[in-house]
Amino acid sequence: MRSEKRRPEKIMKSSLVNMVVVLLGITAVTSSAVGVVYRLTEAPIARAKQLKKTDALAQVLPAFDNAPADEMALVATENGEFPVYPARMGEATVGYAVESVAAGFGGPIRIMVGFEPDGNIRNIRVLEQTETPGLGAKLAEEGNPVQASLSGRKPSEMKLAVRKDGGEVDAITASTISSRAYVLAVSRAYTAFLEASGADASGWDASSGATSSQRAATSADTDSASGATVQTEGNASGQDASSGATSSQRAAASADTDSASGATVQTDEESSSRRERGVRGRKRPMAGRRLRATPAAAETDTAASRDAVSTRVDDAVSGATPADDNREKGGMR
Repeated sequence: MRSEKRRPEKIMKSSLVNMVVVLLGITAVTSSAVGVVYRLTEAPIARAKQLKKTDALAQVLPAFDNAPADEMALVATENGEFPVYPARMGEATVGYAVESVAAGFGGPIRIMVGFEPDGNIRNIRVLEQTETPGLGAKLAEEGNPVQASLSGRKPSEMKLAVRKDGGEVDAITASTISSRAYVLAVSRAYTAFLEASGADASGWDASSGATSSQRAATSADTDSASGATVQTEGNASGQDASSGATSSQRAAASADTDSASGATVQTDEESSSRRERGVRGRKRPMAGRRLRATPAAAETDTAASRDAVSTRVDDAVSGATPADDNREKGGMR
């Protein structure tokens, strides 16, 4: 019986082309699956968002008999365009709902703010948020501290900021950034409400959320950032806003003490006189100083020394003494 030889199995060699083809195939299948899932869930997600928005309109607006969603209008402000939903009962407008958004800690915070015709905030509902669970996510809870500080109040009659920034709104503990974003969204919604309703917007500053009178009072009292007293233009010339001292007090203080280092500040005359006294005090007495001879004086001294030495040598050779020289000089005279 003849034994049959087994043919070796062909093994596909690993190469760059093979790996690229496999990766492309996996990517194509995965992306197609994601696209199919998105198509299947797109309509339910849109319906859920619309239902949530409809529920929010019913909660933030008073009773109405129209369809606010059908009468929605985009209102342009300096911060962008915002959807405004008017609510009517018969022919009378009973309120407005404004959809607003601001950037929070974890992403955009989208809210629905309901206003009464006079501008009072009736209610606020969070439509979308991605804040930290247990912290910033508490903004979506009913009756949270930020919502409680705003409900029933008119933004133009309060300092619309959290208390940490000098405002009147309570923030959620350990969620200051999220609370600030919530308040900012309310401020933008109020600006859009003023544009849509035609209410009196004089005094309302959309950038800071405070009225002009509140800003003047705040600037005349205290700078909320530094705690230093800020003066108005009328008395700015008499008092320094940074130190709180008048110009005459600053002049007197500058003549006595340098406020930066604590050292005494001298006038020009005092400084020059002290420098002169210091120079005189550093001079050494003449008796204790060693004078340096100039080159010419050194040469003269050297020549005189040589003459004296040669004279002594000549006297030693001739046997004459200094007394003989004196007698000789006397006889010559």
